[in-house]
Parts: sequence; structure tokens; C-alpha cells
Amino acid sequence: MKSLFLFFIVTLIFISCKTETKVYPDVAVDQIGKTLLWDMNYVQVKKILTEDFNLDFAKEIEQSKKNQIGKVYEFDGGKFNGVGTKSWVAILENDSLRVLTINIENDNPQKIIEFEKQLTEVLKPDSNYSITENRWVIEDDGNRISEIQIMSYPEDKALIVTYFKAFPKKY
Repeated sequence: MKSLFLFFIVTLIFISCKTETKVYPDVAVDQIGKTLLWDMNYVQVKKILTEDFNLDFAKEIEQSKKNQIGKVYEFDGGKFNGVGTKSWVAILENDSLRVLTINIENDNPQKIIEFEKQLTEVLKPDSNYSITENRWVIEDDGNRISEIQIMSYPEDKALIVTYFKAFPKKY
């Protein structure tokens, strides 16, 4: 009887310790600017990031006194263009989405290089900048909806994909 009871307790502990892997929907490159719209307020941004993209709210990043006009929020997890992400950072100015940064990390530099190549193949180079600046653009019916800058960490251990609200260029 004792062994049956012990077996039951161990089974319960084992079942309760089993962690489920969180499933994230794969966010496409053009969903930033189409699903997650520029100028959305914080409540709308948080709803899309936590409910539609299934991210976990992590924290509000404190700003200095001179930067009180803006708010910065960090979310954890996610999947972007087929690759798992570490975090997403939303920057709002006057409660209006202006910048979104997606952080991707991997200990294998080759995986980061492959993902960057895959990503740039689906993006359009931004002709307003030098190709060495790694600036890209997403357009919808000829209108810019998002500008993107891609930066890699030294030794290709991580990639930062930053989306900006597209503004008309004046020359």
C-alpha cells in the first residue's frame, strides 16, 4: 500500500512539474504596419502583442525625466518570420506607436546569418539610404507602411530588427 501511495505522489509531482512549451503564432514581416498599426495607443498595442502574437508582457522600461513624452514596453517570447524571438520592445510617443524592435538571439552565428539573409530576401531595400545602412521598407500599393533597420551583434550572436513608422521623405 505504501509503495502504491508513493507511486501516486511521485506521479503527481512529475505531472505538475511537466512544463508545456508555449506556442507562438508566426508573425509575418508585413504584419508590423498591417496588423499592428502605427499610431495605435498602448491598450491596442498590448492587446495585439499579448493576444494575437501571444507574447508575455515583461515590463515598462523606465525613462529619464526629459523623456517623459515617450513610454517603452518590453514583451518576451514570440516567433517572427519562422524564428523564435527573445523579446519585442514597443516605443510609444504621446501614447502612439512609433517604433517596434524585435530581438533574436542564437548561439549559432550561422543561424543568425541565414535568418538575416532570409529576411532581407523578402524585404525591399530602401532607396533613400545607402545599402550599407541595412535599411529596408515595406510597401502596400506603392505606399510605405514601415521602414526597417537590421543590425547584428558582434560575432553574429543576435539580430535586432527595428521597425519605424514610415514618414514621407522630403528632398
